[in-house]
Amino acid sequence: DVLVTISRYLCDSAFRMGYLGPVEVIPNGVDGEAFDRPRYALQASAVREKFGFAKEDTVIITVSRLVLKNGVDTLIQACHGLRRRSGDVRLKLLVVGDGSERKNLDTLVRELGSTDMVHFAGSIPNRDIPSYLAAADVTNDGIAEIITGAGNGGGSHVRMFDSTGRVVKQFFAFYPQ
Repeated sequence: DVLVTISRYLCDSAFRMGYLGPVEVIPNGVDGEAFDRPRYALQASAVREKFGFAKEDTVIITVSRLVLKNGVDTLIQACHGLRRRSGDVRLKLLVVGDGSERKNLDTLVRELGSTDMVHFAGSIPNRDIPSYLAAADVTNDGIAEIITGAGNGGGSHVRMFDSTGRVVKQFFAFYPQ
């Protein structure tokens, strides 16, 4: 017997609840053709324009339910740390989704002084998600890994991957506690 989960989070939850057997993580399937980037070029331009993103901006996107376990707060803090460390004011973060943590995330963004960097799209229809993903330069879903608690000073170890899985950027982002 083997336990099959769709995420590492659920796998870890099973172990915390006392499961001791083998686990296989198999992420949810996605229709790759539905997310064909060139197919959505025109709509992607409209999305970038809607949020005021310039062609030179590097847009990171996350599509997520805004709940604590999904770590959007950590992504915001990591992007803030990266921006501060690199001095790159062209770095933008587009957060698509809604949930119980939205107010806390708004507060975090204001406290970090990152209101010009972080943009909340709220909930959007599923049919529009490919356009939003095509508007971004980087997605944290599948090509970025943020490891929280990587240091005593408050920060995250961040690794970004290209589409082949090769690490293209790796850094430690510090953020205030």
